[in-house]
This record gives sequence, C-alpha cells and structure tokens, in this order.
Amino acid sequence: MEGTIFSVEECHHEGFAAAARTYGIDITFEDVVNCPGVIGAGDPGAIAAILKHYDREDIVIEEFRLRKMVHYDKLLETLPLVLRPGFEQFFLQLCQHDFRRGLPLVVASLTPKAQAKPLIEKSGLGRLVPPERIVLREDVARVKPAPDVFLKAAELIGVPPENLLVFGDSAKDMLAARAAGALPIGVPYYWRRNSIAELMDAGAEHIFRDWRTINFKGLLSAIAG
Repeated sequence: MEGTIFSVEECHHEGFAAAARTYGIDITFEDVVNCPGVIGAGDPGAIAAILKHYDREDIVIEEFRLRKMVHYDKLLETLPLVLRPGFEQFFLQLCQHDFRRGLPLVVASLTPKAQAKPLIEKSGLGRLVPPERIVLREDVARVKPAPDVFLKAAELIGVPPENLLVFGDSAKDMLAARAAGALPIGVPYYWRRNSIAELMDAGAEHIFRDWRTINFKGLLSAIAG
C-alpha cells in the first residue's frame, strides 16, 4: 500500500534521517533511501538496517521509532496525499474484468491499522477498495519477507496463492510474493538503478515505472504467453 499505491515515503525517510541525527548519526534523506534493507522493511526493519549500516546497534529500536514518528507526523500534516499516477485508471481496468473473469483486488499491507486508516481515507483509496478487502499488520503473524500477508490476501478472496499477481515497490514484497507462490510485479516508487536491481534480484517477474505504464490486458497476455 505505502509506496506502491500512494506514497508517504518522503515523510518516513526524512523522519528516519531526522531521528538518526538526534543520535549523532550524520545521515541525509538520500542516505536513508539508499541504505540497504530500508525500502519496504517497515519501521523496525528499516531502523535496524540503518543502525547496522552505521554501526550503532547500541540504540534501542523502539526509542528510535518514537523519535522518528514525531517528525513523520509533522511532515504528514503538510503532505498532499494522493494515489500514485495511473492507479485509479488501473483499478478501473481491473474492475472491467472483476465480474466477468473473477479478478478482484486486495490491498495487502503491513501498516498498523491505527496508522493505515487516516492514510486510506486521506488518499482516496477507501472509496475504491472496501475495508473487507484490505489486509493490515494486525491480520497476520509474520512480516515480509514471510508470505503471510499475501497468503491472507488469497484467503480473503478464496483463490489459490499461485493465482495472485502481487504488485509491490520493494524487494521484500517480491520475496514474500515468491514465498507465497504468487507472481511478483515491481512498481517502485523510487525509479533508481539500485532499487530496480533490488527488485530484479528478489525475483520480480515484470517491473513498471508506475501504474500509467501498465496495460492490464497486455500484462495478462504476457503472463499467459
């Protein structure tokens, strides 16, 4: 959801950088984005990756997270949160198949419910996808790269996991999709050489710059072929 369908990535990553600097870690927004293991890791995983990279594993992750959230919340208040370009049009393409070919969409995210609800409402995602088709952190036991969130999504709509197409922006999304037996498709928020390489290394079947570049009928044909 975050990064893939709409983005608050700038708020997250600037929040990480600001919190890190309070511990004397010399780090910029760009440093956070390029730090291995940060993209798609969730707060605890991203913080652990930053602390390991800067050899500061003496810092308590939860304390760091609370400092980060102070900055994140302030930045989020000023962010004009919108769906990523082309997502709504892609969703409408999907809906044309939904009743005829049984291709429903499920949002599968590890964002906690309390944090996800205002984001879903503010971005407009809630008017497209009903709550019963949204999986969040509290609905699963393990985080990515474990496959739980995508297995839950498959269960929700009553299809075998191998029939799922999983769209994600991170290597952990791709690994979790592969672990579930689903087909992983990359839609990275940061279109950079390192992020694309990470998606490829993690097993992305296809990679698209954004939702505007995806033609759903063409994608299905490519997969079937």
